[in-house]
Parts: sequence; C-alpha cells; structure tokens
Amino acid sequence: MDPRLHVAACNGVVGALQKLLQEDPLVLSKVIMSTSSDSPLHIAALLGHTDFAKLVMSRNPELSRDLNQQGYTPIHLASLKGHLQIVTELLNFDKEVCFVKDCEGRTPLHCAAIKGRLEVITHLMCCCPESAMEVTAKGETLLHLVVNNGQSEVMVLLISSLREMNLLHRLIDCRDEDGNTALQLAIAKNHKQMIKTVSIDQKHEITADHPSRGSNGAHDLTWKDKLLSLHNAIIILCSLLATCCFDAIINPPGGVWQTRPSNDVIHAENLTDVAAFFEVFLGTSTSLFKEKNIH
Repeated sequence: MDPRLHVAACNGVVGALQKLLQEDPLVLSKVIMSTSSDSPLHIAALLGHTDFAKLVMSRNPELSRDLNQQGYTPIHLASLKGHLQIVTELLNFDKEVCFVKDCEGRTPLHCAAIKGRLEVITHLMCCCPESAMEVTAKGETLLHLVVNNGQSEVMVLLISSLREMNLLHRLIDCRDEDGNTALQLAIAKNHKQMIKTVSIDQKHEITADHPSRGSNGAHDLTWKDKLLSLHNAIIILCSLLATCCFDAIINPPGGVWQTRPSNDVIHAENLTDVAAFFEVFLGTSTSLFKEKNIH
C-alpha cells in the first residue's frame, strides 16, 4: 500500500485520498493485490472515519468484503468498535456483508454482541434479521456468545428482538459443539440475571436434557432438581466422613489407653480432640443444612 494512502486512512483525511486518486485512479485497486494486512477501508472502519470510508466504497466497493490477516472484513471491525454510521454505510453499499464470517465463523452481528454494541446490534437485526440465525465454527449462537462474554444488557435486547421476529424458539434450544444451550452456560457461569432473562420467556421450565415431545416429562430432572440432589448427596457424604473421623478419634488404633508414660495425658488429648471435632462438625453441619433450606 502507498504509505501516503495509509496515513490518509489513519487520519481520515478525505482530501488526501482525493488527491491520490487524481494522481493514480488505480491506487485503491492496487491495495487488493498488495500484501498489506489492512486495506484503507479496514483502517477507516476501525477508527470510525465515516466520510473516508464512504469515498473508498464509492470507488472500490469490493473492498467491503476484503479480509485482513485476522480474518476480519471492514464491517466486522466497525461492529466490534461500535461505529454505527460506518456499519450503516457498508450495508447501504452491500447488504450481504452482514452474512460474511471471519476466520472463527463469526458474523458482524456476533462481533457486536460480544462487545455489547447495542445500537449496532439493533441496526444489524433490523437490516438482516436472518443473520441472527448464524452460528460460529464452534456451533455458538448469538445467545451463547452473549453468555460467554457476560453481556446482560445485550441478552435482554436479543430476547425481546428475537421474540418479536418469531426467531427466539429457533435459537433458545440450540447447542454448541460441547452440547450446551445458552441457559446451561448461564447456569454454569452463575449469570443470575441472564438465567432469569432466558428462563422467564419459557412457557414451561427448561430441563437440562430437553426431552423429546413423546417422552414422559415427569421423570426428567430440571437443573434445579439436579443441583438439589447433588447438594443432598454432599451432605450425606459429609455426615459419613464425619462419623468415620469421630470413630477414629474415640477408638484410635491400639485403643485409647496405650503404653505411654502418662495414660491420663493421652486420654486428655483425645478428649480435647473430640471437643474440637464436635465444634467443627456441628458448625459445618449447621451451615450445610441452612444452605439446603435456602434452596
């Protein structure tokens, strides 16, 4: 790339670009054949130089689909940075760029969702609603990406928008390559607000394994049931361990009265251990049962 073109793109100087085009009308076309990582349009999209980007697109619209070395198109970069005006202009020139994916299979909408760019998300979904159905190379939907990146506000917006477009039912149960739905990820990451947001839309409680329509739902455990079962199992295990420890203190190998200089001292040591054990055991048991009652 001509160094002067690179400087003009970084600074967003439209006049400098116009001068270069007068000197060499093919200056932008030559960029496609160069080994440079970012085209002038990539740079303008990244830095938010709208007027500069518009001039580049008017002369060489094919640059809007050009991938840099990181696998991003200009609209991916504009979406990541939240530059709504540039996203709008890019879509005006070529609406199909909203379906172009980067090296990880992410669309511009995915990028905007990851970074929480609410205005860009809204615009992309209005212009290209079907792009909301695209998944990444790892099978992640929009909802998976939002959960993984902790974007609670985006989740509220997406649930509302997807419901209005009658697309939510097609995404809510989708699983990534690890077999997880967005709700399961939210539970695993303890994103309470997201759990509430996703769950509240369901007409029935979402189960962990999502039984088929013909299965008996009465025998399918929900996530809450599974967690409570695990909690109870832990309490029982702690009780068994406590019993074994208590028995070992009361009846150590060889008996309490062993051949030592002072049996009274040994007995006193064991009684001290028992008292300490009871203090720890009762405290732990009480806290466990309090937690159970909370749930």
